[in-house]
Amino acid sequence: MLEIFETRAILESSAAYGAATRATPIDLARLQDLHERSQATDDPAEVRRLFNHFHDAVRNAAHNRTITTLLRTTGTPGSAN
Repeated sequence: MLEIFETRAILESSAAYGAATRATPIDLARLQDLHERSQATDDPAEVRRLFNHFHDAVRNAAHNRTITTLLRTTGTPGSAN
């Protein structure tokens, strides 16, 4: 189990780096929107849902299908895209 968490951490950080270097204006607008919506609600279930969507958006903004597929394979929450 520890190995899976370590692998996910490496993949997530690679996705974040990819998003930071390859995000399009549309990707950035999506991330901004999700962040603002998460800050505007006090409902824990909604915050969690938006948190998962935010992480999906980061993975999508990396524009790396291999990372996205590997994260989906390792069971990363919210990686339904």
